Order: sequence, then C-alpha cells, then structure tokens
Amino acid sequence: PEGKRLPIKLDSTSNGEFVPVPLDATNRRANQLAQKFASENAKRRGVDRRAFRVSACGAASTLLAFNTANSAAGKNICVHTGLPFGRRSYKHSLASDIGVVAKMFPDVNFLVYHSGFIVGQPEGPYDPNRGEGVDELIRSVEENEIPRNGNVYAEIGSTWRYAMRDSDLAAHIIGKLVKHIGEKNVLYGSDCIWYGSPQDQIQALRTFKISDEFQEKYGYPKMTPQLRAGIFGLNAARPYGIDVDEVLKRARRDVIQHRRAENRLNPDPHFLTFGPKNRREFFANLKARGGSPV
Repeated sequence: PEGKRLPIKLDSTSNGEFVPVPLDATNRRANQLAQKFASENAKRRGVDRRAFRVSACGAASTLLAFNTANSAAGKNICVHTGLPFGRRSYKHSLASDIGVVAKMFPDVNFLVYHSGFIVGQPEGPYDPNRGEGVDELIRSVEENEIPRNGNVYAEIGSTWRYAMRDSDLAAHIIGKLVKHIGEKNVLYGSDCIWYGSPQDQIQALRTFKISDEFQEKYGYPKMTPQLRAGIFGLNAARPYGIDVDEVLKRARRDVIQHRRAENRLNPDPHFLTFGPKNRREFFANLKARGGSPV
C-alpha cells in the first residue's frame, strides 16, 4: 500500500515454537534507511515509490541501506555463495561481488558461506581467469585490494564435507583460502543440520594434512596445530567479539563440560548421518525428490 512495503523483509520471525526476538536497534535503523533510500531514489528516477520498490533497483537500494546500517554498527554480514540452487541461481551464487562490497564497507565483516565452492567442479591451483568456484572469491577479493586477514572470511560449511573425501581437492581448497584470504580468516562449518552428526568432518579436519609437494609447488601452508585450531573456532572469535579466555573459564563449569566428563566414563557415540544408506534407499530418495539427489 502506497509503496511502503520493502521488497526485502527484515523482521523478527518464529517457527511457532518460541516468542520472536524483536529487531535490534541496528536492524530497525536499516529498515528506516531503506525507506528513506527508496523515496529518494524513486524521485531521482522519476517513478512512484511502488514502481521503484518492485524493480531490481528497489531491491538493490534496500540491500544498500542494510549494508550501510550494519557498517555503521560494525556488524557481520553472512553471505551464501557457491552451492547454487539449480541453473537459474547459478550466476547469483558466484562470489564475484564480494570484494566489491567489502571494499565499499570496510567496517563490516563479510562471512562468505561455502567460499564459493560448486559441487562437481574441480578445484586446482588458483586461476584468476577461471571465473567461478573458490577462485572467483579469491579474484574478487584481491582485485579489490582487500588485504589478507581483512574483512572477508571464508567459511567452509558443506564445502569441507565434499572436499574431505579427496585429499588433493581438500588441499587445494584449504591451501588457497589460507594463502590468499588469510590464516586468521578461514572458518570451519559443518552444515550438520542437513547431514546429521558432524563427527566424521571433525575427525577428517583433525587429521588433514597438506603434502610437502603441494606446500613447495603452490605455496600452501603446513597444517600446524595453531592453524587447525584457528580454523576450528579461534578465527571466528574475532568477528563475533568473543573473549576466548572468558569462554574457556565458563566452559569448565557448564552443563556441556559435565556431560563430556560423563561421556568419557561411559562413551556411547552414535555418529548418525542423515540420508540413504543403501542402493534401494538412494533410488527411493531420488524418486521422491523428482530426480534430484539433494
């Protein structure tokens, strides 16, 4: 009505099982800025507010307002890249614009989910002319002069799950990200909400190594305990403002620590993983999903 509805909704939400958390001051400010930007830009283009907001320019104006508000607050913005949802979303899943927007908003941390990885595409040594995958994230960041360990973070949820089965693929992905994005800016993720227990991913990363040959040939880092610990969690402490010493102090006395102690006395892990477990279940799942395996 009267062009007041934003093309992208920023509001509190709930699945009906809990009371929605109200928007914080930053997000309220973001909505206000989006309304202001829409009015100003509609006037600039000579169209009414409704016509502007239903256009691609209206969506871009809204996102710019959100970024501006979060930049002023020094916030984190999490961005899905790679893992396209079908052909129509392929070009939108590329990480081509990450470096551009990170340069525009140097006070905002951009946490790039999946690091631009695309299932089924090989990842080799960095190729700035490739135009997709992890290489496109790196190209975008470096061409826009974002420094290593800057405001772009490469998250490897789902990416690591696919990569861990192929040692060369894993070495190229982790090696490139650490070399170009920074040893302090690679973040572990499991996406275990989709796959079940992440224990296999955790164990694989604990034992993962980059060969001496790849280190020498491509300039990849050695997987030291410090680098591994950073990827597993310490790197994320910086963008989220977590005091690691304080967390460890509290963790020694919390419920999880007590359960860990009990589990050591009587270990009973299940390591359940979601999805089909044999050929018959796989084809039943394929049929139920209309031919798509995921």
